[in-house]
Amino acid sequence: EILSGLVGSEMCKETDNILINTKYLSDTIDNFKHFIKEDRVETSFNLDENINKNLNILKGSLKISDITTILDLNTNLKIYGYPNELTQIFINIINNSKDAFESNDIKERYIFISSSIVNDKLVIKIKDNANGISEEIINKIFEPYFTTKHKSQGTGLGLFMAYKIITERMNGKIFVKNMTFEYDKKTFIGAEFNIILPIAKK
Repeated sequence: EILSGLVGSEMCKETDNILINTKYLSDTIDNFKHFIKEDRVETSFNLDENINKNLNILKGSLKISDITTILDLNTNLKIYGYPNELTQIFINIINNSKDAFESNDIKERYIFISSSIVNDKLVIKIKDNANGISEEIINKIFEPYFTTKHKSQGTGLGLFMAYKIITERMNGKIFVKNMTFEYDKKTFIGAEFNIILPIAKK
């Protein structure tokens, strides 16, 4: 009975995380409407706290998909912008990696997340080992309504919204490139998203 209770409690936690994740994903179109209205309020927030909150939201689905996250975060970085929109972007990129792991039948799954200061800019990197993005489409993924998924599974607005928010609302840049890299004495290929943002003024 004790074991059953623990299992039930754990399942409830994972279900809650999945429901929260689903809500964030279902808000994409609403955020697009808000973006057009330009009625969001900018605020200063800690990047490390934002990333850890996002990972907590995704914890259940990451566990189910057997994905290990490797973090290399600067804990003192602050952004002036839109924390909820950054969460949307983060979750969208992670879910794209999850889909790539599945479609490419990757068994050993990693997502690497780092944050640092480079040339007085804040740089966030999100990299997976899901074999990268086809060179035929890598330059199209930020276009509106472009999706590699079945129409019932994706709108093609997620990365387009990410691009618009980062470039037009947060005065930053976002790009993706394929990488060959080593981890734990093994060579992997994956896609690396780079988000470059201004540092919040003190």
